[in-house]
Amino acid sequence: MSLSVGYESLSVREASSSTTIPKHRLAKLMYYLYCVFGVIQYDGAEKYTDYRDYDLLSSEEERTVLELAKLFTPKLMSQLSLFLIGYDYVPDSSYNKFYEVTNDKIGLHINSEVMIGGVSRRVLKVMGCTEEFLKRNYYDPIESYTNCYYCGIFERCFDSCCSCCDCGCGPTCKICWCIFLIIYLSIGPIMGLIMGSKK
Repeated sequence: MSLSVGYESLSVREASSSTTIPKHRLAKLMYYLYCVFGVIQYDGAEKYTDYRDYDLLSSEEERTVLELAKLFTPKLMSQLSLFLIGYDYVPDSSYNKFYEVTNDKIGLHINSEVMIGGVSRRVLKVMGCTEEFLKRNYYDPIESYTNCYYCGIFERCFDSCCSCCDCGCGPTCKICWCIFLIIYLSIGPIMGLIMGSKK
């Protein structure tokens, strides 16, 4: 297989493996970063890309994941020809695939570098993906973080309740979230009335 990604005519070899991503917005963003740092070198990112153990991150580390995701946007990765978006790059009905890139003439791995955030990053691979992949693992999770201020405050409690109910919906489920928020915010006034009636 060969294609042009802005450098020159290149040959590519698939270098992907299947995985299961937890149904949680943080896990999905961490998987997105896993893909980002699979195509460019970024030392020290292991904690922020271990999407299977997303629930071990602190609130501060979660904010770091969000900041990294906002820095390495799909638009930026696409402009740098590191993410190749379209079904032509994932022909077997999957959502994303990694490819190792080699030069047709000399047969060596291309160690190209790109500038991101003022820092030079070495290109390791390229990734083909669909718009649906980006929507599921980037745009929807990012949107859920910016929808409501209170979502960030009560998110951990909500996740615990949702997991216990085995809903699998995650914080983007508006019905579950609204019901939980109403109950959570009602506890204080209700307890106040109960305690007041006992005096």
